[in-house]
Amino acid sequence: MSKEKQILQLRIKGYSQRRIADTLKVSRNTVAKVFKALQEHPVSEDSLNPLNDQELHQQLFPEESQAPLLVTPDYDYIHKELLKSGVTLKLLWEEYVDTCRRSEKPPYMYSQFCKLYQDYVNQHRLTMHIRHKPGDKLMVDWVGTPLPLYDKLTGNSCKVYLFVATLPFSMYCFAKACLTMKEEDWINVHISMYEYFGASTRLIIPDNLKTGILSNKKHEDPIVNHAYQELADHYQTAVLPARVLAPKDKAAVEGAAGQVTSHIIAKLRNRQFFDINEMNTAIRKELDRFNHNEFQKRDGSRYSVFAEEEFPFMQPLPKYLYEFGQWKTATVQLNYHIAIDYQNYSVPSEYVKC
Repeated sequence: MSKEKQILQLRIKGYSQRRIADTLKVSRNTVAKVFKALQEHPVSEDSLNPLNDQELHQQLFPEESQAPLLVTPDYDYIHKELLKSGVTLKLLWEEYVDTCRRSEKPPYMYSQFCKLYQDYVNQHRLTMHIRHKPGDKLMVDWVGTPLPLYDKLTGNSCKVYLFVATLPFSMYCFAKACLTMKEEDWINVHISMYEYFGASTRLIIPDNLKTGILSNKKHEDPIVNHAYQELADHYQTAVLPARVLAPKDKAAVEGAAGQVTSHIIAKLRNRQFFDINEMNTAIRKELDRFNHNEFQKRDGSRYSVFAEEEFPFMQPLPKYLYEFGQWKTATVQLNYHIAIDYQNYSVPSEYVKC
């Protein structure tokens, strides 16, 4: 039953405007508006009950039925356009208003436009694509909980570290164990990550670990490790590290790290691995199961959202894989050689002592 009908029924019982507002949890202005409409367009007590909500509203406010109808936006189109980089609800509303003006029809105001879109999203159980654009960002980090790798001969274990990457739009994840967190493993695990996703993103957001970021001071551009910058250039992505002590900048991968810990590490806790490749095979099996699990509060899975809605917006991979290269500063000796990994390499003699 509409509030208008309830207001009139309580008025017939002799309730005051204040008491009606308190009883129905509506504003006094709403009650006063209905009272005023009743004076201008009387509705008898006998004819009130047979009227449905729409008929009652038309009888109380006949002028509203004569007002021109507002143009209903195409929210299916709007929802798809929001997937594109740089597109906002404000921009789409402005385009909608321009279209209405050209057709000489009244548009909705921006606040109502947004509310109707929210209603559309809720009705169709969709996700509002406002915070994250598909294929725009990729967040990476190490999981805090290490995994044990055992020696076949001694039975002793050493720690290996789990790398996790997350696409925040679809929450599609990648995970792989590495023997160390040094630069070479850091670069190589990124190469494996891009192979797994089959595409790259416009941005990659790491933490401020020294193997990736040399310096990230406030009000200054971050200084990226040389090899890591080369990797980013090769995959046509920009490195944008999270702010220092600001984990919310990469909240998606922080959350994924916790879920991966409970789903993958916990399920493998009773297994002993003697080879890193064997461990990564088991991790990949659990990872695929994790990505294909159905969402609890929405349709589909991480993989289905990635494949259907995110992958088409991602950048294609380069023709060749990136090859890791180490950088070292060395002084040319008097014998016009430099030493790298205990090997001597000759250089032109004019570079001696340079």
